[in-house]
Amino acid sequence: MRLFFSIPLSSKIHQCIENIMPTIKKSFPDGNWVKSVNRHVTLLFLGDLEKSEMESLCSFTQDLLPHYKPLQIDFTHLDAFPHRFKVNTLYYAVKPQPVLEKLGQELRNLSLKYGVQDQQRFTPHITLARFRPAIILPKQHSWASFSMNESQLFDRFELALSILKPTGPIYQSVATFTFPKEEQHG
Repeated sequence: MRLFFSIPLSSKIHQCIENIMPTIKKSFPDGNWVKSVNRHVTLLFLGDLEKSEMESLCSFTQDLLPHYKPLQIDFTHLDAFPHRFKVNTLYYAVKPQPVLEKLGQELRNLSLKYGVQDQQRFTPHITLARFRPAIILPKQHSWASFSMNESQLFDRFELALSILKPTGPIYQSVATFTFPKEEQHG
């Protein structure tokens, strides 16, 4: 089973992206565009795991939850992997936050038990498109007009299954991990 950890997007964030997509597509033609229904914040790609490994991973992931609480995550700017002048993947960036980075590191450490060797720097993001071959952009290309400056509550994340089809991938949530709500005193 081809699996990854992700944060589902709020309807507000989905709408913000949809509103700006025509402008983005004009500036970045010929991409393999991610369908709206498949957009999410990628936390960690795991690759292929057996069902028993997935169940064990879910159990260990559940044990992480008491150490976290809901927080706002901010979506800031359009960016690219491997960098802005050689675009293989176009994405919206998530503003770095120590708590989010800690969770990413804990998920990565946990996944090492299952042979996942993701050595890429932790960069939570919303993938918009992939380009094969990469697009080479001039240094003066303007990225400023694509800023999002929106946020959403991050109170849960998912383990999702990626099913590859000729028409594109289909993503299905197989487990949801919800942070404990803060206690109300009074």
